[in-house]
Amino acid sequence: MRTRWWTSLAIALLGAGACLAPREPPPESFSADGAPAVDGGGAGGGSDEVSGDCGAEVAVEGEAIAESNEVPAPARDPAPAFLATLGRGGLDALLLRAGCAPLAGLPAQREASRRAARDEAAARIRSALASQAGGDLFHGRLRAVLAAPDGEAGELWCAAARVVGRVGLVRFAPLLAPHLGTSTERGAAAAEGLHELFGIWFSSPSDAEAAIHALEGGASASVWREALAAAEARGHRFLEGWLRADPLRAAALFGDEDPLVRARAARAHGEGLLAGKLERGPGIQALLEREEVEFDPRAHFELTLALTGVLEHGASVEPDVLRLRDHLATIHGGDRALAAARAIARLPFSLDPGDAEAAAKGMDLSSGLDLLGGLLANLTAESSYDPDPALECLFSLSALADRAEGAGLEGVVRSSRAHDTVLGLLLESRDDGAGSMDLARAAAETFASFARPGDIAHLLAILHDPATPAPVAHALLGALRRVLFASDPADPIAGEILAEVARLSGSESPDLRRRALELFADEGAAPYLAPRAPEFFDFLVERLSTETSASLRRRVLSLLARFGRPELLGRVLEAPTFDALAADPASLRDLAAACLALARGKAAATLAAARRIAGEGRVASARTRQALRLAASLAPADAKRLSPGDHVRVSEWAWRLHLAGDPLLAPIAGAEFSPEIPRSFLRALVDIHLPAAGSSPPPSPTLRPSVRAALRALALAKLALSAPAESGESEAIGSADVEAAFAEAFEIADGDRGLGALLLRDRARFRSAIGDREGALSDYRELSRTASLELPDLRRAVDLLGRADDASISPALLAELFERLVAIVEHPLWHLDPLPLRLEDLDRLVRAARRLGPPSTTRAAAILEHLRAAEPSSGALPSDALTRLGALLSEKESTSSTSGG
Repeated sequence: MRTRWWTSLAIALLGAGACLAPREPPPESFSADGAPAVDGGGAGGGSDEVSGDCGAEVAVEGEAIAESNEVPAPARDPAPAFLATLGRGGLDALLLRAGCAPLAGLPAQREASRRAARDEAAARIRSALASQAGGDLFHGRLRAVLAAPDGEAGELWCAAARVVGRVGLVRFAPLLAPHLGTSTERGAAAAEGLHELFGIWFSSPSDAEAAIHALEGGASASVWREALAAAEARGHRFLEGWLRADPLRAAALFGDEDPLVRARAARAHGEGLLAGKLERGPGIQALLEREEVEFDPRAHFELTLALTGVLEHGASVEPDVLRLRDHLATIHGGDRALAAARAIARLPFSLDPGDAEAAAKGMDLSSGLDLLGGLLANLTAESSYDPDPALECLFSLSALADRAEGAGLEGVVRSSRAHDTVLGLLLESRDDGAGSMDLARAAAETFASFARPGDIAHLLAILHDPATPAPVAHALLGALRRVLFASDPADPIAGEILAEVARLSGSESPDLRRRALELFADEGAAPYLAPRAPEFFDFLVERLSTETSASLRRRVLSLLARFGRPELLGRVLEAPTFDALAADPASLRDLAAACLALARGKAAATLAAARRIAGEGRVASARTRQALRLAASLAPADAKRLSPGDHVRVSEWAWRLHLAGDPLLAPIAGAEFSPEIPRSFLRALVDIHLPAAGSSPPPSPTLRPSVRAALRALALAKLALSAPAESGESEAIGSADVEAAFAEAFEIADGDRGLGALLLRDRARFRSAIGDREGALSDYRELSRTASLELPDLRRAVDLLGRADDASISPALLAELFERLVAIVEHPLWHLDPLPLRLEDLDRLVRAARRLGPPSTTRAAAILEHLRAAEPSSGALPSDALTRLGALLSEKESTSSTSGG
């Protein structure tokens, strides 16, 4: 191990600092064995340097106490309240949290949580050290722990060593120095603690002792520590590029004093191996040799990651793989366990159950699961103060289980000895409060792969326990699902599982309710739900009444449609959330589908649901359409059984939709029907509903005779334009039948201008659809004298009139064509149409104006100029297109030009 030049420089600076700023020695001396002599007097509390950060000041009990070695004032702060209840176990737990090691490979959220817990514990220790009682307590415990012989104290010793550095307890530095230069966990922790104190990675006890003696002489660490930290950061940045340029240099740095240098070297070495820049055999050997003596968790992580990256795709019994596996098996806990767990999951364990060689050498899948299970068992005790290695072990078990399941080896996973360890951790961690929530949830998620049929009682007990946190229950539902799908649908235990899931669907947690409902919706659950009594699903109505989430209400509705019994329809219609569901377009369709399914095709039930969905409104809406959808589902024989009032309602719904412009009954496109409204409904409207509505006492104010006649003509027009007559229809509807129906409707509507205009529009559309050009134009011309045409009808009339460049078009038709095109362009909704369609309208307008000449060309030019000045919000057209149209307009009529569309 070499000593860096700046180590000697720093020690020299220490001496210079001592000469330049002499101080009184601290009121304590070190005994012959290096232990601080701490008595119960005035020096019992406090710290030599209260800051664990370079040159920082730390607030203790509201005061800013600067880093100093001066004798503390006699007056001490009162002891913090938490000291009164802090026994030996609590004191050690605080040391373990404040002294947790920095780990690599953690997600940012976990790293932030870990740092916050560490800083909070360190702050509590500082506040305790500011009091006499706290100083005596912590100093005494630290001295006892750090003086423990090798092999004792374990993680507690390492944590205490880091606390010495983080809290700034220089007086304990001599207890750390003897462990420097040793390939042990204590050696790594001692180096880190002293680095936090001095800013130097010491390579030997003698170097550290020189720095300690300098501080005894009165020098302050803040004289050089901040500068060294900055230099170290610059060195790390330089090192990244230096190693990336030539990974051959990396192995020479495996023995560097700085663990972050070793970590960067390991990473660069591994990348060089993967890129083929280094010779594989010697390169792997160099990594393995360093791996086996590396105890700093950050450097160890990078070494392990580099090795698994190279070896994970090799043969399971390759010697290097076996050597790495054997080394990882020696790690039973501590700070290196996180890297070990991740590496074990990536080892190339054999997935062949018949691979005897792999089994004999411990490289079969079962051995890998057992290895991780054993590591997790050792980490369980440590998880109370440092859950991250145990969390990583659980994630690794899940990853290895996923590999097994991908190879069809689920039975190997369930029979693994890791099963008991994961279950035990789950049972323990769920009761340990919020601090163990992540661990309990991870254990529950992992246990899903290991759960056996015999675990059902455990799982149900945990889920039924009100104290079980919702995130844990959410994760456990995954395990319950696997156990359920592995059981016999006729087994009573399947019913118990489903009953518990039904209960959880009413949980206070939205995520838990969603997970429970998703299990019922799972296609794999169908065989287990089929044997349940119809009454089992009655809980869904209660969920519909209490569920606050719109998306979950939709889920409940879909389940009601699948599993609900007819007797539930009345309760659904009376549910307090019914109107909210009907008012939400996203859930209205699901509500109608559920009601339709529960009605089971019965006429009275179907119309009761349709009435409730339609509501009391007199204006057509989405609710009206869904109500008509339900009515349209009835077979003709069932439709005849409706009451006269129901016939009126169905006819009114159809009329309201037509008035609102709903395309359901508008005979524009011809043959296409909505899949929700069958052709048979139009037949029933003509043959059943409208005749029965006419005989209904008292007469409906909305559905007066003229309206019934208009609706009948409209329905016949749609039938005539649709596909051929269905089987069961007496005869097809011809155009003569439709013309007769319209004639009758006009006769009855005599004097009703509004209804007359509507009839003209509908007949014009029908005539246009069947190719009756003259009849359609006649209707449109008559309609134009009393009402404004809608854009679709204006365009239809333009198409009927012909094109301006048609030499056979008469001047009268050309003039009419121009006026229709002007009406299109000046329509208040024209700017909402697609741009290509509007450009085509303008092109036709300009061409018609050119044929007509003045004053039509003048009007067309004014229209183009007006459009050129339009605001973008009003649907402004591209200026180049308007310029081109203007140029086209100014050309002589004989000049040919391209279309503006």
